[in-house]
Amino acid sequence: MTHLSFSPREHQALCHVCRPLNLKRCRPAALKRLLVASLSASFPELAGRIARMRRAQFLILSDHFRRGEGHGLTGERANHRPG
Repeated sequence: MTHLSFSPREHQALCHVCRPLNLKRCRPAALKRLLVASLSASFPELAGRIARMRRAQFLILSDHFRRGEGHGLTGERANHRPG
């Protein structure tokens, strides 16, 4: 089973970047570049992890935020298991 796991702090950082974006109009490759650039100064390990994600892994992450599941889960361990 494929899943991604982030600490609450990492998930909060991802939410902070994704919240103001219109993700339905943002292509996955562009979102990936934006996340890496936005997180590289304050969360370099997370930015590197995202940069190394394969397309299928990154689609799990982008779909999670595209459906709005990422917003409001910052106090819990953020897991996503497709299916």
